[in-house]
Amino acid sequence: MVDLFITYSILSYDFSETFYHSCLLLAVLFRYLEMPRFLDSHNMGAATEEQLRQAAGAPARADGVKTVNVMYNKQEDKLFCLTDAPNREAVDKHHKDMGMTCDWITEVKTTS
Repeated sequence: MVDLFITYSILSYDFSETFYHSCLLLAVLFRYLEMPRFLDSHNMGAATEEQLRQAAGAPARADGVKTVNVMYNKQEDKLFCLTDAPNREAVDKHHKDMGMTCDWITEVKTTS
């Protein structure tokens, strides 16, 4: 649905209106289309299922980090986060800001 909206916006947008608006639209599109995706793993700790749902539904932070999905196993105390972010360091900082340390972070491609 977002792809359809963006495609419609591009086709119907009057790029001659102003240079500023054109650059702004292109910057938003570039950010949406080019944001790398990362998978990381760390301990679940005291995080509740509700907190995990909220994290997965939260809007992108100012630094561009957005949690796409969270997978977890309470019995093994393991959490896996699928995150869109500008780089690996931003993912690491995002987790440190929440008091978590990642065991590993890797850039991934997805089929959807």
